[in-house]
Amino acid sequence: MKALASLIVLLVGQIAIAADPAPAADTNKFEVIDVSGQVAGEAQLSADAARDSWTKACAAWKKESIDINKNNGNQVLGINCNSPACNTIDAAKTQCTSIGVYKVKTAGVRVPEPPAAAPLPPDHEITTAPPPVIVEAVPPPRVGFVWLPGFWGWQGMHHVWIPGHWSNERPGYIWVGQRWGRYGHGWHFYDGHWDVRP
Repeated sequence: MKALASLIVLLVGQIAIAADPAPAADTNKFEVIDVSGQVAGEAQLSADAARDSWTKACAAWKKESIDINKNNGNQVLGINCNSPACNTIDAAKTQCTSIGVYKVKTAGVRVPEPPAAAPLPPDHEITTAPPPVIVEAVPPPRVGFVWLPGFWGWQGMHHVWIPGHWSNERPGYIWVGQRWGRYGHGWHFYDGHWDVRP
């Protein structure tokens, strides 16, 4: 049976979450973030059947959202599917959809963004090759977040390691990380950016 619910996570604000390195989490440290997702029932031949399908999709979306967050040490607060809009599609079928919302009490704390590498003027050549990339331990996945790996930046007259950090997920986009590339007789820094997912 096709999935009754699809979850598109949209986070409000720029929040980074720190992985708790200690075995026991400090229950006094948390963040509350807003999350929303699309709830869609399957297209049906009658409006009543479409509404029933949406009701099942709503229940599945709520359970999936709570389970995913519980498995990641988070707590869902005030989950709601909202009222559905039912529209005719495929000539004779009706589908009901809505945007569900909830708040997540995360198992982490807000942390400042890592220090940014000093910006380099355009076309500035660095003659010192960057050191090999440091392989960092990637924390377990977190719902609604993407781990951005660390990279070598430039500060003053030498390379500095900028550690990896969490960033809000952007549905439909993929992160292209920072890198150094050969440029003329030296090296050029290419900043990271979000690119449309192919």
